[in-house]
Amino acid sequence: MGFTSRVSRVWGIGIVDRLCRLKLDLEAVVEDANEEVYSFQIQRSLIYLKFVGVVQYLRLSQNHTQNRLFIRNLS
Repeated sequence: MGFTSRVSRVWGIGIVDRLCRLKLDLEAVVEDANEEVYSFQIQRSLIYLKFVGVVQYLRLSQNHTQNRLFIRNLS
């Protein structure tokens, strides 16, 4: 019993209260971290989609150019 009262006096509040506050702080940190990770994943996905779109555009324009050249050669 003496140890618990000593800890309470050192921290100025009860150990249970302090642990509850730490738990809430950790939950807030985890929530913020999850939002950051989610935001990063969205940004990464958008960059990937832009890259894929550019690659597909380049492929389509290359195919279009090849088709035009092929049609010209047939004429």
